[in-house]
Amino acid sequence: MKVNIIGTGNVATHIVKHLFGVVEISTIYSRSLSNAKKIANEVNSIVINNLEHVDLEADLTVIMVSDDAVRNIIERLPKSMPVVHTSGSVAIDVFIDFENCGILYPLQSFSKDSQLDISSIPFLIEANNANFEKQL
Repeated sequence: MKVNIIGTGNVATHIVKHLFGVVEISTIYSRSLSNAKKIANEVNSIVINNLEHVDLEADLTVIMVSDDAVRNIIERLPKSMPVVHTSGSVAIDVFIDFENCGILYPLQSFSKDSQLDISSIPFLIEANNANFEKQL
């Protein structure tokens, strides 16, 4: 499975490290190239600073940015791309006309400096259709 990561904050830092070795992290996008490079070097991924360069063949794109930035990111992605965000305050209806979309909301506060066992953190999952929910 190939995954695009959008964001390099606290949530992304922990989740990307957990996903590494389980899935292929295809691209990592951030407004800050230095943040993206730091994470990408750890997981052998490609750094991008333009959303037009996300891997269109990826199986999933995970948006892990501030709540205020989610809508702006979504507006710039192809509607055919399977995509989720991790925001607890942005409703699923933000994904207008997406074929497969949803929310993966971790019930946990994240800090880059803390050690977390991601496998013990519950995630709330919501999707726009039953098949995509099952995949998530």
